[in-house]
Amino acid sequence: MTAQPNRIEMPLQIFIIEQFRKSVIQHQGCDQDTKEQEAEIKTSFHNTKFSKKNFVIFDLMELKERKQIALLVGSLRKESLNRKMARVLIDLAPDIMDLEIVEIGNLPLYNEDLEENTPREWTAFRKKIKEFDGIIFITPEYNRSTTAAMKNAIDVGSRPYKQNVWSNKPSAVISVSMGAVGGFGANHHLRQSLVCLNAPVMAQPEMYIGGAADLFDSKGNLTDSRMEELIHKFFRSYGRWLCKFVE
Repeated sequence: MTAQPNRIEMPLQIFIIEQFRKSVIQHQGCDQDTKEQEAEIKTSFHNTKFSKKNFVIFDLMELKERKQIALLVGSLRKESLNRKMARVLIDLAPDIMDLEIVEIGNLPLYNEDLEENTPREWTAFRKKIKEFDGIIFITPEYNRSTTAAMKNAIDVGSRPYKQNVWSNKPSAVISVSMGAVGGFGANHHLRQSLVCLNAPVMAQPEMYIGGAADLFDSKGNLTDSRMEELIHKFFRSYGRWLCKFVE
């Protein structure tokens, strides 16, 4: 496998200027760069107001098409902190990614005997997951593990034999907890299952989000600017991870 170039070595601001410079030169139909043109482009860049979302978009320019990303939320509770985090991810996602919560609470418990007359919920879930380019799992920690609902969804998607819908889906795991350790045990237990299912899981940044009860206001809006920066960092990394598996 050909090694991917290490994009991290180029500072993000320089990368944006370079992409901006190339696009303008190409648009003007110029064969050569000139110092005057480059100076003009840099001036234009510095006079342009880029939102945080724009910075993520520029850093993901290797992605050629919009990507459909499924969000699986392990908690079924209506006011779940994990569901609130999922909604924040949807709001902060770069424009090149479309995020959608895929519900798992309606899936009957996996029982191989039911495959003879497959529940329609299983069939619909398997079909839907196949349509996505990547998966982000968001889980609380129950007894040092992920939830029964999340594990059941993984089991349903892994069957029938040799029809595993998780295989080769670039994935990421985020654990959200009111506790200080941020669901560390659940995060790694879930990763263990995904490795078994050939779902390539992003290693960094490790997303153990603790003290989650203090991150949102009464309407579920994120109130912590440091967490927002971490989420932007997460999307930059996940964009590079996607590039390794999809165009």
